[in-house]
Amino acid sequence: MVSNQRMASWSTNRQGRFVVTLADGEIWQQDDGDEGTAHWRSPATRNVVNVYEGALGTYNMNVSDDSTLYKVHRVN
Repeated sequence: MVSNQRMASWSTNRQGRFVVTLADGEIWQQDDGDEGTAHWRSPATRNVVNVYEGALGTYNMNVSDDSTLYKVHRVN
């Protein structure tokens, strides 16, 4: 799906879930059922993102320098 793509920006929505915009314009949002909390301290453009298929049609995201695996879905 996404391999070694840099973040352009990230924010949190009203529900406290993160929304990540990648350098290529793709937007990914944390799933409502995901319990992980993003604690990214470096500027967004330093973070490298990988998104790959998980079980039962889900998607997993990992971010450089973060050991947490997040469940996400593509917004656009």
